[in-house]
Amino acid sequence: MSQAIEKARESGENTDEAPPAQFEGANSAAGGLHERIRKAVQLAGGYSAVADKPGLPGRTLSRLLAGQEPKMSHILDLALAASVRVEWLATGAGPMRADGSGFAEEPTAFAAAVSRPAPGDDVLISRYDARAAAGLGATENTGYPVEKVLFSGDFIRNKLRRKPENLALIECCGDSMEPALLDGDELLVDTSATTLRHGAIYILRVGGALLAKRVQPRLDGTVAILSDNPRYPPEVISPSEATPLDVVGEVLWRSGALR
Repeated sequence: MSQAIEKARESGENTDEAPPAQFEGANSAAGGLHERIRKAVQLAGGYSAVADKPGLPGRTLSRLLAGQEPKMSHILDLALAASVRVEWLATGAGPMRADGSGFAEEPTAFAAAVSRPAPGDDVLISRYDARAAAGLGATENTGYPVEKVLFSGDFIRNKLRRKPENLALIECCGDSMEPALLDGDELLVDTSATTLRHGAIYILRVGGALLAKRVQPRLDGTVAILSDNPRYPPEVISPSEATPLDVVGEVLWRSGALR
């Protein structure tokens, strides 16, 4: 792959121009161009690891992760840093890596988890590489599924009364929701449940951070964001706030170690 990159540069090709016509429609393949960029950054060791390498300064990388269209030089540098194929990164075509690996699904961050066939009536639910803060707020991670976890179909459908295809698992971090939620708990989230119910716990995205909080919708249109731990004061978000409130889903269930 690195030889292909060097060959492209030595050929005199202007790699600083905007992506060529072959990039058109790339967002519809293998999860979208920008999702592949985020995946490549993850594979390369994260933002800091890529920003420390030549070719992609931190400001440029931040813009790409925010959705700016990349130049060809950015594609080449990022493909080299992440050890992925340039063609895959640019268009989504073919395997992710030169050895033929990497045809795994690449859904967008916090898309509904996909249930796969499982023994009997059981279901497999995706656990995502993401942490919701039960504290002061944590910047979300990649949002990519990292494994499938087996659940009883009877528990999901009859006890929780939810559809397996709408569920996802993420990690809780912090102590603001103790004793209901503990640091390190796995949270089962219904990503289709985005209408706020008084007193229920939701995963909220506020200003780029994920929060696990109770909510209290009010008649004036504001929403009180509440912590179970009395050390954390409540907050109120107004519809007119510059930073909008994005409801990822409702927390249905937690699993964690005994303290």
